[in-house]
Amino acid sequence: MKNDILNGIKNIVFDFGCVLVDLDRHKCIEALNAIGAHKISCYVDECKQADMFLDLELGKISVEEFCDEIRRRAPGCDASNEEIRYAWGELLQQIPVRRMRAVERLHKTHKVYMLSNSNSVHWDKAVEHFFPLSGHGPEYYFDKTFISYNMGMVKPDPRIFETLLQETGAVAEETLFVDDSLANCKAAEAFGIRTLHVTHGDEWLDILSPDDENSVGRESVTNHCHGAGSVATIGFFDGVHRGHRYLIDQVKEVAERHGLQSVVVTFDKHPREVLHSDYMPQMLSTLDEKVARIRATGVDRCEVLPFNEETASLSAFDFMRMVLKDRLGVEYLVIGYDNRFGHNRSEGFDDYVAFGKQIGIEVIRAKALVLNEVNVSSSVIRTFLSGGEVDLAAKCLGYRYALRGKVVGGVKEGRRMGFPTANIAPSSVRTMIPAPGVYVMTANVGDGKERPAMMNIGCRPTFDGETTTLEVHIIGYEGDLYGSEISVSFVKRLRSERKFASEQELMRQLQSDRQQVLDLLG
Repeated sequence: MKNDILNGIKNIVFDFGCVLVDLDRHKCIEALNAIGAHKISCYVDECKQADMFLDLELGKISVEEFCDEIRRRAPGCDASNEEIRYAWGELLQQIPVRRMRAVERLHKTHKVYMLSNSNSVHWDKAVEHFFPLSGHGPEYYFDKTFISYNMGMVKPDPRIFETLLQETGAVAEETLFVDDSLANCKAAEAFGIRTLHVTHGDEWLDILSPDDENSVGRESVTNHCHGAGSVATIGFFDGVHRGHRYLIDQVKEVAERHGLQSVVVTFDKHPREVLHSDYMPQMLSTLDEKVARIRATGVDRCEVLPFNEETASLSAFDFMRMVLKDRLGVEYLVIGYDNRFGHNRSEGFDDYVAFGKQIGIEVIRAKALVLNEVNVSSSVIRTFLSGGEVDLAAKCLGYRYALRGKVVGGVKEGRRMGFPTANIAPSSVRTMIPAPGVYVMTANVGDGKERPAMMNIGCRPTFDGETTTLEVHIIGYEGDLYGSEISVSFVKRLRSERKFASEQELMRQLQSDRQQVLDLLG
């Protein structure tokens, strides 16, 4: 199918929402509700905007006018423009790096464009926070971008396709349009443009992505085969800590010895998320962070398989036969010391060896990495983090544990005391939050610089707070970070959170905390 659909194609046009970027209507509604805009929730749609949302998408109104209209229609909402921008921006969740890597590879052989119904709030968020994670801005991936708010028209308006063909000089019959809307596809087909209708962002990867040793993101565990022999290991690899890297080094050694490719096989979701609906994962890394760290080990390939009900139903034998042997060409399987897989997880290493002999895979037991008489594992690191021992977690990880999240408005108590803080919304953090307390940190606001900082995780007991907040005081920084995404790394916990008798007593303690940060970080 891949060869057929790209046969004769010189131009590829990507939609944005649900094709490149993942959307979440419910998170957007939650964010609007949180700022008192409950009456606006009914307007939120992932695919087709209406009313003032459509006016913003068409460029008929400015962001400021859009915010004014939100406040007018939701009398209980007195949120600032930045808070409204953030809430509406929550419709966009992520652009997985693997998709942009696929676009980058396609761009080597085709002209690539983007044609999107979008607005300045969402596009600015993507440009500032999503594309940089892939290493480049949109101008690197696309020869030209066509966005509705700049064009004054939205798909499926036929004029938008007419404009695309005229401004690019593309021949319709040599152009493929990838979109999640049937109506948009039909409108494109009326001009002779070939179309690929998809239902979610990873569906097009196996269809359009060139066979590549670094390709990731498979829609099904049964639809891909590399053919070449390989040495593989399998696991979730949360955090890609020192124990994982020690295992991967062993895989690379075996691969080099036998002249085969080294492969890490992992999953897009934690298995317990699928097997137990009430499981709330405490992750050490996001999927994109995990894949980036795995690739940084120098392994030849990283295969990310979707963990779904189909995957969960496979026995260990069937997984080894159907996925590892038949689809990924595994000849040697290096098993972590505590790794179990398969439907009922009842089999162990000896069973895998027996299965391998039947299938044609030699199974090798890996050595565990032991530090201070402890086997390094993700669960051990989580235990350290839950106890606030971020320095011990860093020793096991091989790097400082970090959080990434969105900066939102706060009550400005810190600013009043001379300690302005960037308040990270806990709901925007996708990884585990360490124990409450005051921490020595470094902060990256997006400019590549690591700045000394101090962070309080807790409920602000001195001010009778009731909800957990993440407040970061970046020493010496005076910029406006509202609405942006920052990354903070944990160095050491200074103390536990406690209630002070007065603001003056708290201020004296904060001054002491700040001096300790400067003394430690220089």
